[in-house]
Amino acid sequence: MEFSGIGGSIAGQGAMSDSANLILNVGYAVTGLTLILGAAPLSIRCNAWTTGLREGHPQINPPPTPAWRARNNKIMTVMFRVFGVFLVLLSIIYLLPLMITKPR
Repeated sequence: MEFSGIGGSIAGQGAMSDSANLILNVGYAVTGLTLILGAAPLSIRCNAWTTGLREGHPQINPPPTPAWRARNNKIMTVMFRVFGVFLVLLSIIYLLPLMITKPR
């Protein structure tokens, strides 16, 4: 492709600055660590909320039994922790080049 009509200077358009990238990725890391550490209480609250919805509308989906409620808590805890690990790894992948580069 040829970009001679626009001066060939579209490479930097829309790119985030290093400080914005740093803030965003630190936010990913903090969110991921929060999800990893707070997965159990968050899953209990999430399942209590969905159980309340299911109790209010049993014709759509009946409420879970106590055994299924405990299983749902374990499943949601694992899902929150996996997503938290994903966010932490994502932030490490983006922050590692910023930490390795030589100071200017």
